[in-house]
Amino acid sequence: MDCDNSTGGCSFLDEKSQALSDISLQSINCGESRPTYRSRKMSKSKTPSKNRLRERSSKSQSNPHTPNGSTGDRFIPDVSILNNEAVHFKLTQEQKLREELDNEQNVEGCPNSAEISCSSSSSCLDSSDRFNILTDNLVERCKILNLANQNVVTGTAPKTGFAFSSQKSTLAKSRRFIPSVSLKTLDAPDLSTDFYLNLIDWSARNFLAVGLANGVYMWNAANGEIVDLVELDSEKAVTSVKFQEQGVYLAVGVSDGSVLIFNTETKQKLRSLHGHSQRVAALDWNGSLLCSGSRLGIILTHETTARTSRAQHVWASHTQEVCALKWNEAKTLLASGSADSSVQIWSLQGGSQSQEAASTGDQASNNKVATLDGHVAAVKAVAWVPTSNNLIATGGGSADRTIKLWNINTVRCTKSVDTGAQVSQLAFNAHYNEVISSHGYATNVVTIWKYPFFTKVKDLSGHTGRILHMCMSPDGEIAATAADDETIRLWEVFAKDKTAKGSGKQGGAKRVLGNCFAEPSASSSVSSLMLMQHR
Repeated sequence: MDCDNSTGGCSFLDEKSQALSDISLQSINCGESRPTYRSRKMSKSKTPSKNRLRERSSKSQSNPHTPNGSTGDRFIPDVSILNNEAVHFKLTQEQKLREELDNEQNVEGCPNSAEISCSSSSSCLDSSDRFNILTDNLVERCKILNLANQNVVTGTAPKTGFAFSSQKSTLAKSRRFIPSVSLKTLDAPDLSTDFYLNLIDWSARNFLAVGLANGVYMWNAANGEIVDLVELDSEKAVTSVKFQEQGVYLAVGVSDGSVLIFNTETKQKLRSLHGHSQRVAALDWNGSLLCSGSRLGIILTHETTARTSRAQHVWASHTQEVCALKWNEAKTLLASGSADSSVQIWSLQGGSQSQEAASTGDQASNNKVATLDGHVAAVKAVAWVPTSNNLIATGGGSADRTIKLWNINTVRCTKSVDTGAQVSQLAFNAHYNEVISSHGYATNVVTIWKYPFFTKVKDLSGHTGRILHMCMSPDGEIAATAADDETIRLWEVFAKDKTAKGSGKQGGAKRVLGNCFAEPSASSSVSSLMLMQHR
């Protein structure tokens, strides 16, 4: 290698550069695809060639849709299926809505929002239901930063608003419609206003028995006919009525302390039972065994098939009038409520007190199982839990106003609810797992509760006076209430097949009332049916 020192460079490098330049020019002129060798000065431009640009353009045109796999561009989702409004609601409004719901439930005397706030003619939902729709049915499906499925319902346009769901809501299936007005109103003139009496009962043969003054009348719920069963002497008064389980025999308590038994088919008096010296305000059957409670606080049990009318058991533990008697489902325990504010639990197993000992005030009895103390007023409302023979609910009078749930085994009160009004009667419904209560001062309403938490489902108003008595239809779907406004109202509260407004014509009222069934008029909350007149 020779270097030319006078020029300051190497001839070899100059020759090499010239050779490379010739090769590059030759390759371009010949159109060959061989790689070209360029110096650093020639590689400043990074702009792709025209052929490269056309190739990318042709790929984009041949694949107009978003490609899948690793060969495609980034995916841009459709924002219409993101449920952004629902996500925003879940992030910001859920706690606020819960606080508003709690505030509504804490307001005393607040009317049912389902009755006063109906923005749609197809449904009326209270604040609790609105919260469940927004949270349970929708927000649980709207996970944050998660794409929702598109509407797959064909032939229908998506509904507006974030509460839209492609699946049909199950709220209507799980929530039945409870009419706010009574199905029927029966006039009951001369109905006693005494709170301690029990003057109505509904038989298994669909007859409603009512005690008015000194007479007993039966209303046939299937055809509306009225049967005058008995009329006592003018100086006597009917103080209680109770059908036997089969509905053929009716026991009638009288103000003079006697108990009369009638055959409702033949309208004949079968026998009279004696033993009480004061009025009999409470009755209940256990097969052929009839229990009666008097004003002196004494309970007698009579075997109605026996030749003698002597009482088999005499239980004296209450210090005031017995105003409630109720056997449990197994017919093993009897609960007695009294004006002395206590509830006694009795069993047929054990010894019995003599009638002479009871009259002397001896309170000892081997038949008493437990004493439930906790109310501060008379206990007329007594109902056993149908699913348990050891749980019982009791309701107190105007000075107490509470419903209490008791465990007989432990003799403890497990639940107490302040109803704000006098409790006159209680009844359980096993199909809906609910409790219905009737009230006197100061609300005069019928209330439905969810068991076992006793959360209020609905109030039914219509009576203008305090409700004194309540009984259930033989199928357990209709409640009959009698008040001191001298009316008896029938309420469809537990219809098993009534799930929507307007579907009641095929419900329980049609089966129970038969030809007497008629929808109440839109202009009036009641429909007067008939007037019970006694001779």
